Amino acid sequence: MDVSVKNCKECGHLFQYPGFGDRICPDCKKIEDRAFQRVKDFLYDYPGATLYITAETCEVAPERIRKWLREERLQFVEITGTGLSCDHCGKPLTSGRFCADCKYRFALAAGTAREYTEEAQEKAEKEKETNSGAKMFFLGRNRRGR
Repeated sequence: MDVSVKNCKECGHLFQYPGFGDRICPDCKKIEDRAFQRVKDFLYDYPGATLYITAETCEVAPERIRKWLREERLQFVEITGTGLSCDHCGKPLTSGRFCADCKYRFALAAGTAREYTEEAQEKAEKEKETNSGAKMFFLGRNRRGR
């Protein structure tokens, strides 16, 4: 494992960066984890809340919530008005960086199409069916399963 010293992109302090993940120090990571937990709890209680209502209520920057959407830790309930689009084809998304169709094409090109799950295909169908609003929910199963 390649460990190097980096500056935290949040606070600027030096820390040992393990070579993967966000370049934030352990203290800032704890702060981010607490912020995510606030958002997760809020969305558990108010599924379908919009990005801006969630950001204001939880005192978390909308950009940070968008980051969690891109990481697929959160997901919009419906596609329209999310502001997220596939990095490859530009199709609107509920979360992540690529639409299900592009993920499938990438899997075919990489020769891993067999590993492409039915779950991803179901997500593609759901994306096609939903077409209005910009509300979110937490992707986890239960509130306490942190």
